[in-house]
Amino acid sequence: MPTTSCISPIELQFQRRRTIVSADGQRISSDGGVLLLRQMDERLGLTRGMAALLGERRDSARVRHSRLEQLRQRVYQICLGYEDCNDADWLRHDPAFQLACDAEGRAMSSQPTLSRFENAISGRELNGLWRAYEHGYIDELDPVSELVVLDIDGTDDPTHGDQQLAFFHGFYDHHMFHPLLVFDAMSGQLITALLRPGRAHAAKGAISVLTRLVRAIRRRCPRASGSRSIEAYISVTRKRRRRAVRVTYSSSRPVAARSRSYRLVSGNGGNQDSRRTIQLS
Repeated sequence: MPTTSCISPIELQFQRRRTIVSADGQRISSDGGVLLLRQMDERLGLTRGMAALLGERRDSARVRHSRLEQLRQRVYQICLGYEDCNDADWLRHDPAFQLACDAEGRAMSSQPTLSRFENAISGRELNGLWRAYEHGYIDELDPVSELVVLDIDGTDDPTHGDQQLAFFHGFYDHHMFHPLLVFDAMSGQLITALLRPGRAHAAKGAISVLTRLVRAIRRRCPRASGSRSIEAYISVTRKRRRRAVRVTYSSSRPVAARSRSYRLVSGNGGNQDSRRTIQLS
């Protein structure tokens, strides 16, 4: 019997399945939004397309969880605020997550299994994933577009453990990752992202990312001929990296020294003026 008589069961149709939402206090979940997330994912074809790019090198006789199921489990957890992989140890039993990942009535991947999944992805497969993501944006552009505005910026992603690539950054004054993000400035859509170490210079990787995107945009939108702004930005970025100063620490006091490696180990990293808008017109 329901725990309250004022709330009647609600019947829904999800993925051509009969789903009943009730307040009977049995198998409950506080993350019902994962079902809406799955509906959006199906419309975009995001996880299905990405899973198709991942190789399968496991013994098929011992496989319990498909790559698609594991990818959805990890992506949906992150989207709902469960970035820590340890959360999988109890979310794997959540009925809403199981329904969204096509794993009804059985436990999904545990934290060690998801960690093995993440580390099993090769560098070539990672390159294929971000290229596919970028092409998804490029393919949606109107070929007759004459204006495409790219907003590129680095941001701080604070860390609170001993994660790989997590370092202290002097400008932000905490341990962090330092990802590079590129958005469509007109629609706000994320185009691509580059995970970088926490002590990376603000412009690290920007030249290669912009060059790749601009070439793809020009092929898709011939009328959006490149202006001099992109070439000017790349030129200025290279000059700044050549003049970069490495900061080391001696007796808790920063000591500046010239760097021949053209990268900033710590310090402000040029972040005070790291935001750039590149316009093709």
